[in-house]
Amino acid sequence: MTRKLLPILLLILTITACEKAPAQPMGFFFMETCPGCESYDRAESLNGLVIVLSASGEYEGRGWNMAYADSESTELLMTMMEERNLPDISYALPLLFIGEEYYVGYDDIEEALKTRVAEVRGK
Repeated sequence: MTRKLLPILLLILTITACEKAPAQPMGFFFMETCPGCESYDRAESLNGLVIVLSASGEYEGRGWNMAYADSESTELLMTMMEERNLPDISYALPLLFIGEEYYVGYDDIEEALKTRVAEVRGK
């Protein structure tokens, strides 16, 4: 009986060991209303990096232009701030949340996203 169970046990252990870690939650919130303006283009470029990270499977999330906010994006922004025990910093857009970390301002957001994209592509 033990000999019959050993291959099954090894298979279960192998499958368990190969499971990926759950995707890290991510949300990029910005407010831009001037298509063609430099900051709008920058936000769209950073949103492209968010899409690359989401496609990797290691991160899960997307970007929201809060100039066109709906209840879903507003609730998510508030939830992400509450989960990190942050005060209402929604006025400080752009904001990026990745896992338990958050970044404010395009420069810090760009650095965080580019670092993670490089890590994902290096695997």
